[in-house]
Amino acid sequence: MSKYGLANKLTQDLGRNFSVDDAEDLIEKFYDAYSVFQEWQDDLIYKYENKDLKYIRLADGWTIFGDNPNARSVGNVPVQGMGSCVMREADLLCHELGLYSPFTLHDALYIEIDADDLKAIDTFIWCMREGFARFFPDQLEIAKQIRLDVYAWSPDYNEDSTLITPEGRVIECSNIYIDSRAEKEYELFSKYFDDLSMDL
Repeated sequence: MSKYGLANKLTQDLGRNFSVDDAEDLIEKFYDAYSVFQEWQDDLIYKYENKDLKYIRLADGWTIFGDNPNARSVGNVPVQGMGSCVMREADLLCHELGLYSPFTLHDALYIEIDADDLKAIDTFIWCMREGFARFFPDQLEIAKQIRLDVYAWSPDYNEDSTLITPEGRVIECSNIYIDSRAEKEYELFSKYFDDLSMDL
C-alpha cells in the first residue's frame, strides 16, 4: 500500500486523521523492523525491473510475467500470491474431505455445515493448516502456530456465545453474522441510501 492509500485507510478505519507523512513514517518503521524482508523485496523488484527476472512463478504455477509496471504489485506477489496458493489448497482439501466451501473472500474461506457438526470445524482448521504445510513441509511447527480466526453463525446459536469443538477449540459464534467493517461502511454511506429512498 502506498503512503497515500495507507493514510486514507487509517483515517477511515480509525476515525481520526492520518496524514501522508504519518503513513510514510509507519511504512519506514515497518521496514526498519523487517530490514531483511526489505532487502529481499528490493532485490526482487530490481531484478524484475531490469529484466533479470522474466517472470515470478508461485509454487502452484501461477505466474506474473515481466510486464507489470507497478513495483509495489511486483514486490507483493510472492507474499500475497503464496497466501492465495495456501487458500486454494485449503479449499481443495475441504472439497476432498466433503466440506462444502461455497466461496472464498480475500483472506477468508467459508464453509457451510449443519449447526451441530462441530467436528467439521476441526476438519476445516486442519485443511487451513495443511494447505500451508503442503507448500512449506519443513515448517510444520510454524503451521501449527498459525492464528486462525474462526467464527460460526446460525439461527440455532445463541447471540454472542461460544462453541467447543471435539478437539477442544473454542469458537465464537452468533445467531447472525455482521462484519464490523460492513457496519462502519453502512454508517459512512447510509445517508446516501436514505436520500436515494426518498427520491424513489
